[in-house]
Amino acid sequence: MRPRTLRTVLAALTAGLAAAGCVTDGAPATAQETPKNSCSPSVSLTGFSDALDKTTYGDTSVGNLSALTPDGPGSLAALSDRSSLFRLDARTLEPRGVVRLADESGAVLDSEGLVVDRDGTYLVSSEIEPSIRRYSRDGKILDRLPVPDAVRTAPVGRARSNGSFEGLTLSRTAAP
Repeated sequence: MRPRTLRTVLAALTAGLAAAGCVTDGAPATAQETPKNSCSPSVSLTGFSDALDKTTYGDTSVGNLSALTPDGPGSLAALSDRSSLFRLDARTLEPRGVVRLADESGAVLDSEGLVVDRDGTYLVSSEIEPSIRRYSRDGKILDRLPVPDAVRTAPVGRARSNGSFEGLTLSRTAAP
């Protein structure tokens, strides 16, 4: 495992913060809160695309996407929660490649969060364990970031099974 860099530490910290919702009791703060399964009144939709609906790349369905992020000029990376990482044309959304991701034993992940690091590697969060792994561009596991015990699944931590690490982000700036 290579030495931890500031951005790696920030990625782990951010993922921990993103999972903070899984360590609360989930009770509404007030009776006036928005009903479950309803959007906030401040949310609006300016458009959408169903261009990938029922699309396949090779024999892999391009569906159940959990994350989308820029991946170089004219390219997007899209992550399926069934362990497929797609490269898409940023303009047409046409799939240009797919890489299958797996854990250390070869099992599929419940992939949820995705960022492309400055070196081109992928950081992928999985909500079941929870975990954050770093993958090469061809899908090889390079590293696994530490996850604080507090956000691990109970009984070790306070997270619910299948209730953590829904998203992932990476700060592009150095801490002061």
